[in-house]
Amino acid sequence: MPTLIRYWGSNFKTPREGRRIAGYFSQALAAGWQCHLVCSRPADDPAWAAPVAESGVHLEYLPRPRGNFDRACVRRTRDLCRRVGADVLHCDNTHTSPLLGAWLAGVPVRVWTKHAMEPAFEAVQKASLRQGLAPSLWLSIGLATRVLAISRA
Repeated sequence: MPTLIRYWGSNFKTPREGRRIAGYFSQALAAGWQCHLVCSRPADDPAWAAPVAESGVHLEYLPRPRGNFDRACVRRTRDLCRRVGADVLHCDNTHTSPLLGAWLAGVPVRVWTKHAMEPAFEAVQKASLRQGLAPSLWLSIGLATRVLAISRA
């Protein structure tokens, strides 16, 4: 049975959000996949996360990375991927440290959804030197087997 980890890195803030996030897993669950969702902490109201848990998704709680190159996050993600036998890790926005951990664990498919690009990229303008060099951006692109760039551009 294939195993998917969705590294969200946030937490549930409303009941509507719980229903929306549960929907992300519907096709994988219907296909018989084992699914895990990484949140930074439990929801303030357990009912908000209930749709996800009731759908059969395993909730995992890992602290948010403390920057792009958080060794503890890399280690925690690597250990989680190994423990559950992850085949796919899908990161939402939070990227470099979890992608490094998944790469070290040998996860074959690493997807990164980037919800907002650098402002210059979104405006289709030449990036500044700092924006162009952004080591975490380029490393994440290299570590991800697929990148989904979501932006106005």
